[in-house]
Amino acid sequence: MSSIALANVDLMYGFDFKDAMSNLSNDSVLTNLGYGTTNITVSSTGDNNLATSSDKFGSTGNGSYNTNGNRMIVISNSAGLGVDTDTGFSLTLNYRDKGDDWSNIATFAIGSSTYYFQTGGDTRTVHIFGADGATALSANASVSAPSDYGDSQWYTLVLTAIDDNFTFSMYSTGDTPTLLSSTTFTAAAGNLTMFRQGSDVSNRTSDSIRVDNFGVYDGVLTDSMAIELVKYEKTNSTLKTSIVPEPTTATLSLLALAGLAARRRRK
Repeated sequence: MSSIALANVDLMYGFDFKDAMSNLSNDSVLTNLGYGTTNITVSSTGDNNLATSSDKFGSTGNGSYNTNGNRMIVISNSAGLGVDTDTGFSLTLNYRDKGDDWSNIATFAIGSSTYYFQTGGDTRTVHIFGADGATALSANASVSAPSDYGDSQWYTLVLTAIDDNFTFSMYSTGDTPTLLSSTTFTAAAGNLTMFRQGSDVSNRTSDSIRVDNFGVYDGVLTDSMAIELVKYEKTNSTLKTSIVPEPTTATLSLLALAGLAARRRRK
């Protein structure tokens, strides 16, 4: 992973909910903030409009949406979205849980296997569940906020995948974002084929969940890069399109040695 982290991580698909309208139709094609070629569209599981919220991550005003099982944002391509576990990818989203219902925050698929980010109760724990929406992908595939965090708090979730190694992390989104919880687990490798808001599992939707700014990045985000992303979103109320990793200690040492060599040649 260290070699991958040396490269920029760029946004392939990103959607900022502040640009969405409450009267989206099922065939709406939405603006992609990244460089991917698959359309970001709206999927309907009901007859109602996409429900708006007065909450907005990083600022006040209309912008985030609840996962109420009606119209929801979806990126889907059975041939793959252009990222896979061979080269690594990251999924990011902001969410706020204003209730205690068990509900799906978002859904993603690797190949034909579908998984859910699911939260519930007052512990602010988010699990990754399998295709039936009820079986845990892994006993350890969950992250939690501290007990003193409540329903007024936004969180940022980051899932990174490289080969069959996955890291699931939760970050606070205050003035000084911090890593709250992180876990690693193994899962099936393959192409990312879908990422969507909420889910179409009728008993796993809730009006209490708010989501905003979700994205697919074409590389693995390290902790420092994820925190940089949260800071940027907090200030700019939108996703960052390219994240440059901080130089590692080894890289800095090599740069220092190169500088010394250059000075000796000049002498």
